[in-house]
Amino acid sequence: MTEQVSNPSSKRVILAGLIGNVVEWYDFGLYGYFATVIGARFFPSEDPSLSLLAAFGAFAAGVLMRPVGGLLFGRIGDLTGRQRAMVLSVVAMALPTVLFGLLPTYASVGILAPVLVVLLRIVQGLSVGGEYTNSLVFLAEQAPPERRARTAIWSNWGALAGIMLGSAVGALISNVLTAEQLSSWGWRVPFLLGAFVAAGGYLLRHRLQAPVRTSESPRPVRDTLAVYYKPVAIVTLLNVGLGVSFHTAFVYASSFVQSLDHESARTALNLNTAAMAMLLVVLPTAAWLSDRFGRKPLLISGSALMTFGGVVFFLLIDTSNQAAILAGLCGFSVAIGVFSGGLAGANVELVPSPVRCTGLAFAYNVATGCLGGTTPLLAAWLVATTGIPISPGCWVSAMGAVSLVTAIFLVRETRRSDMASRISMLALIVVAVTCATCRADSLEQTLLAKEKAFIDAIQAKDAEKLKSMLAPGAYTVVPELGRQRGEQILDRLASTNLEKYSISDVKVIEVTDEVGILSFKYSWSGNPGKKGEEVGTFYSSSTWVRRDGEWKVIFYQQTPWSE
Repeated sequence: MTEQVSNPSSKRVILAGLIGNVVEWYDFGLYGYFATVIGARFFPSEDPSLSLLAAFGAFAAGVLMRPVGGLLFGRIGDLTGRQRAMVLSVVAMALPTVLFGLLPTYASVGILAPVLVVLLRIVQGLSVGGEYTNSLVFLAEQAPPERRARTAIWSNWGALAGIMLGSAVGALISNVLTAEQLSSWGWRVPFLLGAFVAAGGYLLRHRLQAPVRTSESPRPVRDTLAVYYKPVAIVTLLNVGLGVSFHTAFVYASSFVQSLDHESARTALNLNTAAMAMLLVVLPTAAWLSDRFGRKPLLISGSALMTFGGVVFFLLIDTSNQAAILAGLCGFSVAIGVFSGGLAGANVELVPSPVRCTGLAFAYNVATGCLGGTTPLLAAWLVATTGIPISPGCWVSAMGAVSLVTAIFLVRETRRSDMASRISMLALIVVAVTCATCRADSLEQTLLAKEKAFIDAIQAKDAEKLKSMLAPGAYTVVPELGRQRGEQILDRLASTNLEKYSISDVKVIEVTDEVGILSFKYSWSGNPGKKGEEVGTFYSSSTWVRRDGEWKVIFYQQTPWSE
């Protein structure tokens, strides 16, 4: 629950949302850019391609932990507030970055060196897991519906700015130092400089006077996996193409250009920086189009470019012509930018409010971590095993097709949806049901009738009927009385005298094969178990589940009415 922000688009709020992504992707970008050097220093081998493969293997170990970190920091964001999760994540990301710049190499400590690399990547993978999604939710929930994508896109912009900053620092180091100096100690400098960016991010977020917004589910991790798995699965599939394309173009391609195109590290970094500069321009433009014309046109167009352009773009990268390499990278920039413009809003709007941070963090990190983040490793393996240099482009096209099919057939249009205000005010909790054969309209009528019977049982003080309508583990949350379960609800009913009551504005908020949630305006007068005569008007919401073929209440909440 939260109060409104006086200026949702203020520069300070936006900067707080994007700064953590700068820190996150600065480090991940640096690791990809210097993977060749890191492979040689920490995973030495007579075959340079095996060293590179091992370096990306350590990278993959970190990104595989991101779904776990997403659940951890998403839970913090849902239960204690988005801002607190963002403060913790920026600190947790900074420490491994700095420590990585201080690590001894294989030549100094032997096998301990690669072990430490993997451990640091795992720790950072946990912390990174909730950063992007918490900041995305934070920004989107502050924005008016007509500007939601344009506000949320700053999280993506921050990620690109972080990679671009890493690229610029890497290019500067490569231009200033000799190849020997870069391999010996120069690669450490960019990682150590990350401490300054992280310190600024911590101070900005810690001092930010933003509303404390939390979600309504008391068990967001369990509900994400057991209740909201369908929207979470859809968001996961939607993000797959983006994760694979992004890591192919802006993490793996730099090392590919150096190892197989035999370009210098300086050239690879310069080309990468130029392509990202283009993406920085495409992102806000695509977000503006998304707010104006809808999410689906951008999602379909962007994923189609990934599907049909993935191989073509990589054919251009697999040349010795720098202009062609840049054209291939810019092709990826356009596809990623267009898709991200629609995704910035859709990601937040598709995940229900009760588990928005946790659910989105899990979905995003499975897609970009387990699939996208392992793409550099898979791409290096594909090239080494098949001998086909453009095989990573085939992987991009395949995963782009997954996102394309999802965008066309599974994603509904969510532009200007009331995802943050009324739904959050009602404190809705969605609970899974098994009703695969019921039609949505008949479900609505059934739930409306059940809701009326439920309120009638309260008014009639019919404890037996009320008890039969409560699911095991049911609880209520009402002002001043807090959270009550089972017998507490029935005990309170015995001392309650509602002389008059009325229900109006009854709405079915969501009804699918797995979801049934209602809200209504509930007015009463009488003695609700406290001293004296009182009156009250509330937004009320109830969540119903099907148990043994019967609909039962699992959750009921009242929120004070405000015009």
